[in-house]
Amino acid sequence: MRPRKNKWDKKKEYFLKVSKKVFLKEGLVSSNMKDIAAKAGVSRTALYYYFKSKKDILREIVKCGLEVYFNDLIHDITLAKSKQDIRQAILKNYFEMIKKDKEFVFIYMQLLVKTNETSLVSIREYFKKQQKEWYQKLNEQIREKKMDISDDEFRLMSIFSNGMVFAYFIGTSFEEIKKLTDQFLAGFNPQ
Repeated sequence: MRPRKNKWDKKKEYFLKVSKKVFLKEGLVSSNMKDIAAKAGVSRTALYYYFKSKKDILREIVKCGLEVYFNDLIHDITLAKSKQDIRQAILKNYFEMIKKDKEFVFIYMQLLVKTNETSLVSIREYFKKQQKEWYQKLNEQIREKKMDISDDEFRLMSIFSNGMVFAYFIGTSFEEIKKLTDQFLAGFNPQ
């Protein structure tokens, strides 16, 4: 049973949702707390009560999105019976993340793009480190099943997944992406 959200959590969730819209419209670099507060219909003071800075909001958005992705992925990997099941789980969860929260994915992709904006660089570096820890946990789960996937294979699936995300954002349908993904997976020898 899910715990009920209190008023604080609901308000934070609302601010995160509004912030995503502002980040998408204004961009990560150009947006600011004033824009977010205005879009949320509150004073900047009220917004600052929940978040110290735009950087804190962005960090929370990315943290929540990635935690959902990695937790779902680790769950699916525990159910995998073959390497091919693991490969499918990795790609399936990536595309499920797009379906669930395409705003988050687009913001995350913006964050990954190289920029000289100091606040974005520090957040990007933080999540690169966090991702590394999650991937180590993921690799431990895979090794426990005695179905190792090489680092090169992981990188290849990551590159493919990112390419499919960009394809989706320029208008490729999920059906076409699914077809391409099935073709990509067919290139691996099931073991």
